[in-house]
Amino acid sequence: MTDAFQQVVAKGKIRVSGTCVELITDQLNWVLIGPAAVQLRDGQQVTATGVPDPNRETGCTGSPLLVSSVAPAG
Repeated sequence: MTDAFQQVVAKGKIRVSGTCVELITDQLNWVLIGPAAVQLRDGQQVTATGVPDPNRETGCTGSPLLVSSVAPAG
């Protein structure tokens, strides 16, 4: 359940490491989860919108973020 968490909009750079898609921001690193994250490529600058999913086990370093949309950062 992600009902308890507010939607997050985060800007940063994509880092792809194995199966992990991470969004590196000034504050913290997000591990992007969901269909929208699959299309991302290493080095892209994006704005991701999603809901934190801290109980998700990802095997990646960072806070899991269930992504609803991703757009190129302007």
